[in-house]
Amino acid sequence: MLLKNELYLSPPNSLNDIFDCKIPPNLSLLNTDKKRWEYAERIFNRSFKNLNKSNNIKNKLIEEYCDKLKNNIKKEQNLISQITLDTQNNMLGIISFSYNWKNNLMWSHYGDVHKGVCYGFNRVKLEKSKLFTCGGSVCYSNHIPEINPLEAEKLETIALQAYYKSIDWKYEQEYRLVKIFDYNVENLNSEKRKVHIPNDYISEIILGNNFPDKEIKKILTIANKKNIKVYKTEKEEKSFRLSKIQIN
Repeated sequence: MLLKNELYLSPPNSLNDIFDCKIPPNLSLLNTDKKRWEYAERIFNRSFKNLNKSNNIKNKLIEEYCDKLKNNIKKEQNLISQITLDTQNNMLGIISFSYNWKNNLMWSHYGDVHKGVCYGFNRVKLEKSKLFTCGGSVCYSNHIPEINPLEAEKLETIALQAYYKSIDWKYEQEYRLVKIFDYNVENLNSEKRKVHIPNDYISEIILGNNFPDKEIKKILTIANKKNIKVYKTEKEEKSFRLSKIQIN
């Protein structure tokens, strides 16, 4: 991050929440023959667009799939859930931030028990950079949102899938940026999952309370060349809170 100004866009299956970005379309919402036919027709047109089939054959295939949606919905739901997961893992890139650098739990969980580093970014510049498809605050809820299969390809629907998490994670106060690739990015180490940002997108560097003293000089040398402010956290005397002091 500091040497190359490099951000990594993670696939959903590498996130630490087993529900995160794993909300498939709910096929039970296709509760009429008309809805089932419309959905089946879309599936057929997308899957077999290069095949030259007569209308009679096409309608027969759609009819058979509608029958499956009506009479064997559990099996079809399992299939679409797996397809959704595979598609999102290959075509979504996610980077997570927090609005709150002071959170003690965050430092313990993600900051190597206060031995790590917290980078502060200019959110407006990141959003306007056109490096990402969308950005916003994560919504925390006790309920999984229902995804309408007929609206599954809309950007708003992808936002529902990518920005909803369990209320258990509310303490993270997460903000995330999402990139939708127009090609499959299966390899976790693919260069396509990396984006590079200018120096002025990094607003500050905050070193943890237990950050190794011998490494501070290295950080300061790089940060000063890039004109980035560096802080170190310290424990407040009369509360369980953190504050920060500038050290360059």
